[in-house]
Amino acid sequence: MNVDRMWMARRPNRQCSMTHSWRDLLFLHWEVDVKILQSLIPKGLTVDTFDGKAYVGLVPFRITNIRASGLPPIPGFCHFPEINVRTYVLLNGQDPGVWFFSLDAANLSACIGARLFYKLPYFYAEISQTNIMVSDQCFTEYRSRRYLPKPIPAYASVDYDVDTSKSVPAQQDTLDHFLIERYLLYSTDAQQIYVGQVHHKPYSLSPATISNLREDLVLSAGIRRPTVEPIVHFAKGVEVEIFPILLAQQAR
Repeated sequence: MNVDRMWMARRPNRQCSMTHSWRDLLFLHWEVDVKILQSLIPKGLTVDTFDGKAYVGLVPFRITNIRASGLPPIPGFCHFPEINVRTYVLLNGQDPGVWFFSLDAANLSACIGARLFYKLPYFYAEISQTNIMVSDQCFTEYRSRRYLPKPIPAYASVDYDVDTSKSVPAQQDTLDHFLIERYLLYSTDAQQIYVGQVHHKPYSLSPATISNLREDLVLSAGIRRPTVEPIVHFAKGVEVEIFPILLAQQAR
């Protein structure tokens, strides 16, 4: 079955509910057995694959300039770091999107709101991100430790550097594009599957090198990732429109 991987990149013809800026996105991916991932996602969704291979991702980044449509940013709410564990799924064999196993964020109000309104498995965490620029190189230290809800502690420690002089979009029909360019997300309340959509320009990707990676966020999701080096991508950022979630059967 041919899968249309581009329709969801077009802006929906409806009002967005929020706008965000997503900054300093580091994408780490590992190949994982399809059967393991399929056992962890809800009925109605199937694992999306590239050349028969499935992937789990770990994505630390920063969210800034959060605002409801037409309103100014809310002080104390509009800037915070986040890190998520994810894989890629299809609904009824079509409509490729993201399935989040967890999303850790350093803003308790945002975590509560996202759990309530988007049915997403957010956790409150203490997170720090330090960036040091030296010429065209950016060195970053990222630390995260989960606190709520208990009793699911988890942490991540990632150090990496980026060559910001190079930046190109992913080409269609490549593994890079499969892993990075995702505009739908799926969530559930254990009875219904919901779909949300975002809109932004394609990511412009820069090479990055990992010098330290210690984490158990992926394991906390029930996935024992390989010990091999991850596939690494970095994007400086995009401006994002967030649209309200819909029941999956109403999404098109």
